[in-house]
Amino acid sequence: ALIGLPHSFGFAIASFVIFRILDIAKPIPIRQLEQFPRGWGIMLDDIAAGLLTFGILQIYIYFV
Repeated sequence: ALIGLPHSFGFAIASFVIFRILDIAKPIPIRQLEQFPRGWGIMLDDIAAGLLTFGILQIYIYFV
């Protein structure tokens, strides 16, 4: 989630917090990925949460 973002402690903390919130809350698109068989669902939901975190932080950078 930090690739392409400024290297700062604040972005690292924000990325971690947003990722954990998305990983725990599992919004609908992320929740649907858990249905994949074997370990794929677990990996895909983490990847999706990371990509969504990246998108949220990119939007923040653009507007702030």
